[in-house]
Amino acid sequence: MRLRNVPLTVMLAALCALRCNGGSSTSPTGFQLAITVALQNSAQAATILDAQLVIDGVLVQETTESDPASLAQLVSTGFLVAGSHSLSVVIAAQTSTPNNYTSPSPDIRVFDLNGNLVKELRLATQSANLATGQGISYSFSL
Repeated sequence: MRLRNVPLTVMLAALCALRCNGGSSTSPTGFQLAITVALQNSAQAATILDAQLVIDGVLVQETTESDPASLAQLVSTGFLVAGSHSLSVVIAAQTSTPNNYTSPSPDIRVFDLNGNLVKELRLATQSANLATGQGISYSFSL
């Protein structure tokens, strides 16, 4: 398995450019995050070749399998500003399409800028029949 991790700090810079320009003269409240999410073939069939973690429309992590797998684990850390956010786990490549996938309880640990745990978000398990390029999506707020 090959992991490609685009740091959330890159995403934060993009989000800050969008959210920090224009309205307020005060700095947004930021948080450190540790995100763990999985995409699993519901029948345990080895169909996953490439899975992606997308936060607010920005690719932050990608797994590429040389051999098909039944499970892709995506883990990323970084920073986000306070507010509403979206998280999607996308099947970017698979051996056949569509397939039934489950994303079991994504975990988002939220820390203040001093590294103190503020809260842990456990999102609901979701399942869907996904064609290549489709994903399971969540919303969360910091």
